[in-house]
Amino acid sequence: MVSAAGGQSAANQFVKAYFNPGVGHCTGGPGADTVDLLTPMVNWVESGIDPSTTQILATKQVQGETVMSRPLCLYPQYPRYKGNGPLNQASSFVCTNP
Repeated sequence: MVSAAGGQSAANQFVKAYFNPGVGHCTGGPGADTVDLLTPMVNWVESGIDPSTTQILATKQVQGETVMSRPLCLYPQYPRYKGNGPLNQASSFVCTNP
């Protein structure tokens, strides 16, 4: 796809990839598996707000209570623990390059 688009810079104008570690194909698994991806996409298409300029959060819900949150990072970045703060809170992570 990147090659057909004319390179990474050109592809970045219309496609973004976000991976959600620890989540099954669509949901489930030990990771934060609840996320609203529609709103960032609508904001990008209708208002020109690039999703990579805003934070996208995923959460893990257990019996209606949020027990974990993680930032979703624009590929190839991943959420890396800052070294302090609760492991179950997105604020303890930063998107970083491999």
